[in-house]
Amino acid sequence: MSSAAGPGVVRGGALLAAGLAVSNAFGYALNVVASRVLGPDEFGAFASLMGIVLVSYVGSLALQSVTARRLATDGPAAAPALLALGRRVAFLIAAGLAVAAPAFSAFLHLDATQVLLVAASLFPLTLVGARFGLAQGTERFGALAVLYIVVATGRLGGTLVGLAVRDTMTAGLVGALVGASVAAVVAARIAPAQHAVSGVPEPGAAREFAVAAGALFSFFALTNVDVLLARHQLDGYEAGLYALGAVVAKGAFWFPAFIAVLAYPMLVDETRRGGAMRVSLALVAASGALLTLGTALVPGFVVDLIGGNSYAELGDDVPLFALAGSLFAVAQLLVYARLALGDPRAGLRVAAVLVGLILTVQLVANDSVPAIVLSVCAAAATLSLAGLVSERRTLSVGSGVGLGEEADRDGVPGGDVDALEALAAEEPAGRREDPERPQPAR
Repeated sequence: MSSAAGPGVVRGGALLAAGLAVSNAFGYALNVVASRVLGPDEFGAFASLMGIVLVSYVGSLALQSVTARRLATDGPAAAPALLALGRRVAFLIAAGLAVAAPAFSAFLHLDATQVLLVAASLFPLTLVGARFGLAQGTERFGALAVLYIVVATGRLGGTLVGLAVRDTMTAGLVGALVGASVAAVVAARIAPAQHAVSGVPEPGAAREFAVAAGALFSFFALTNVDVLLARHQLDGYEAGLYALGAVVAKGAFWFPAFIAVLAYPMLVDETRRGGAMRVSLALVAASGALLTLGTALVPGFVVDLIGGNSYAELGDDVPLFALAGSLFAVAQLLVYARLALGDPRAGLRVAAVLVGLILTVQLVANDSVPAIVLSVCAAAATLSLAGLVSERRTLSVGSGVGLGEEADRDGVPGGDVDALEALAAEEPAGRREDPERPQPAR
């Protein structure tokens, strides 16, 4: 591929950043409106339900990861079978949460009907994961950006409409269900399968999905379980304060998310992996440092902007939430780096850190907002350090195309273009086989 491909991927990165920015803007608007309309006590309950959505949403993310990887390695003919797998997974996730609704209701002090509404909305939200993967695996980043906006508009915009119609949590959840269903229909139009529909999943894809889902479930449980634990351990007011702090953490976590999405097809390709890893890691770390410093300088302004005077007591704890989200952003990139190789052990260390965090909060650090968020920071730092150790060979100088290095393939001089353009100028990921790279199960 010629070097002209570089600017195209950089433009795709800009579109992804814009698409995720719109999606995150909806997320922040939802939290701002809900925190003000519902008040600290009910907003704490609402945040708990959103935590369930985010943890369950890993099914969609795993479908995206497997679909993108399979399209990169097997080509677009695999798409219909992967969509068939998506339908099965969506049903299982929605049905599973519906069965568990009474247990969640009792643990989180919620109405079981509200949990059932969340379960119903997870069916269309899981289905769209395969559509994301179709666009990402073929490096159609513009279409992927549009998909992010469509799904955010449907789910989050629908919730906002529901809250506007009636200022209750149930109304917001009904709006989310309707909006997510409409978004799934639109997503199928934007990223259709180019081959005949198949009812048989791609051979080995279910096994690969299980690996990705296990790793991502552990990771997103890790990044959201603190809100549930705070709801369980703290009183209603303090849990509401923690829920608002978690909004800051999510902002720091999701702000650089487009970098991992853009880098993923390159991380699948061993010839581009080293450079992509180094550049992406540097950008994510820099983003986290700036956001944490910014919140430390103006914590009161951040609290007032997001939640208003009712949450003023959160005060100086805000930078800790930004730090936790930033560390998790680094950890997320490193987890995806392992999934790009099809590493069946990708989720083991995540699960270990998750268990450690739950035990720490349940048994020791549970008497205040700072105690819980400091435990979260420690867990995120531990996972990030473990990921860096695993990637030490990839990150070493001379592995792949990196900053200031000259690429000797396709006549692309590495020193003359931006680092990401140099990476993108390599042949698209997936059409080559590397004997040292783990291959998906067949």
